[in-house]
Amino acid sequence: RKPRNYKNRKPRVYKTSRRELTDVEKAFAVGAAVLGCATHKEIADAFQPSISKSGVTRLIQRIQKRAEEAELPITDPSLYQTEPGRGRAALLSDKQKQRIISIVTQDRGHREKEPLQAIKDGDFKDLPPISVSTFENVMYEAGYARREPGWKPPLTEDEMQGRYEWALAHNPEKYTYGDSLGFNFRCCVYTDETPARIGEQRGMQRAWFLPEEKYDNDVKHDRISKYFKLQFYGAFTYN
Repeated sequence: RKPRNYKNRKPRVYKTSRRELTDVEKAFAVGAAVLGCATHKEIADAFQPSISKSGVTRLIQRIQKRAEEAELPITDPSLYQTEPGRGRAALLSDKQKQRIISIVTQDRGHREKEPLQAIKDGDFKDLPPISVSTFENVMYEAGYARREPGWKPPLTEDEMQGRYEWALAHNPEKYTYGDSLGFNFRCCVYTDETPARIGEQRGMQRAWFLPEEKYDNDVKHDRISKYFKLQFYGAFTYN
């Protein structure tokens, strides 16, 4: 077999050699100009070619303005950290992001929608136009993900309370694992049934929810299907 001829990736050539100064370099430049009486040209020459003379001037003016507005001394380290908001503006505000999350998590139908389908259906028509990746990033940043929903038997409140009381009565040492002081389940008879089902939904099912919302009412599914053809029963004991 002929060896594959891979194309050699060309090294990236930057249009300029300038870069963002570190916090220490910013503090050194401002200190040299304010306290050391160095000229802006001398400071720019010390950092060549990272920053120009005009860049040094803008840096000092920006730091002095931040210090005056915050009423902080020029030596405060927080003044030299990268300012939030310098760069690309945020596409959505925090309020708009919370609105997206509230729309998606309002019921089972919206939780189980694919991202592209939710946008096509106009679920976010009262918000600025967003792409699928923007919608997914909002959900991921909030801790949500498309996970497999929880499955539980459809029990009523009385049935759940009865099972809970039975468990407490037969296992008083519920917080000690493996101490053999609870109920001896080897003397129990277990019964179970399984249906041969038809007409059930097949395929992967996913919904938007937080890890602790796995068994919420609008996320979880009933274990027992509504449609089945044959039902088999069985009983067994330990060993």
